[in-house]
Amino acid sequence: MVSEVQVEKVTFDSDGVVLVGRLYRPADAAETRLPAVVVTGSWLTVKEQMPQVYARRLAEQGFTALDFDFTHYGESGGEPRDLESPSRKSRDIRAAVTFLAGRSDVDVQRIGALGVCASSGYTAVNAAGDARVRSLAMVAPWLHDPELVALMYGGNEGVSQRLAAGFAARARYESTGEIDYVAAVSTTDPSAAMSGDFPTTSTPLAAPCRNGRTDSRCRAGTSG
Repeated sequence: MVSEVQVEKVTFDSDGVVLVGRLYRPADAAETRLPAVVVTGSWLTVKEQMPQVYARRLAEQGFTALDFDFTHYGESGGEPRDLESPSRKSRDIRAAVTFLAGRSDVDVQRIGALGVCASSGYTAVNAAGDARVRSLAMVAPWLHDPELVALMYGGNEGVSQRLAAGFAARARYESTGEIDYVAAVSTTDPSAAMSGDFPTTSTPLAAPCRNGRTDSRCRAGTSG
């Protein structure tokens, strides 16, 4: 079954921050209560990237699907911009579940979550403590532990350097309001969060975004 899809721009609250998302439903569903899925993408990305692909496909198959910009990203609120905070993102996912659970056209007994790459971990953290999430799916999940982090980020020394840069940026922002950005992905800068040949994240069509723009030069804020 492949249905035509109706897309509606929506907003909802997450700890006092207004998040902007899009709700995808089969065009012929009317007010039918459908199972619903919160769809989230990789770190640094916005809803117009991989989340919309999965959200639309789910709606074509008869689900209600919600994608959204996390706090600090895209059309959603939150300062500083481009801050990568896993704990905040998990809370945003919980807020998205709350939004879906409050809708009369959603079957609250059948709410699920789909996470891509890094948001698989954020989604799993929320699902572990949120009984409303009845199913969980992960696509290319990035579920890192200390051993894997060290392998990916230049060993213990590389991890320590990146943590130090994050703590320093956070301290400066909290004391002065000035923002230091750490390069998110680079093929040439060894100090970037991810340095090397990453064609899926450093090419213009799939690069990290700031405020909805696709730009391979975008940088991610540090979460400390």
